[in-house]
Amino acid sequence: MMALLDQVERKEISVPDAASKIKASLNSSDSTLTVVSQSETPAKWLKIKIIDPESNFKMSLPPLPLRLTGKLASFILKVSMRYTEDSDLDSIDYEDIRLMLDTLKELPPVHLVSVADDQGMQIEIFTK
Repeated sequence: MMALLDQVERKEISVPDAASKIKASLNSSDSTLTVVSQSETPAKWLKIKIIDPESNFKMSLPPLPLRLTGKLASFILKVSMRYTEDSDLDSIDYEDIRLMLDTLKELPPVHLVSVADDQGMQIEIFTK
């Protein structure tokens, strides 16, 4: 799935094409996506965890309902566009974000982001 996301980021494929490939991959017997189980119920929550052992900082946001994440993302982007001069925000397509979030609502729980640096700081974003 990360390869597809990289292709979208490089604008090699569109978000609707990536969503179609994800759905097709889930329906095929040679799925290249790592999912827990085809019979598992779709994810309903988005979780974000941040851990910084150096400062003993740990933050685990309360689960965000996936059905509300579209409205939340739209609000955050509109506020960001109002208070920043970053021209990259102008190129964001709200329809692409909606399609991505709609696809996440159909998938079983998946880890979206899991990064750590050499000082032990960790950030995880996943559905459950």
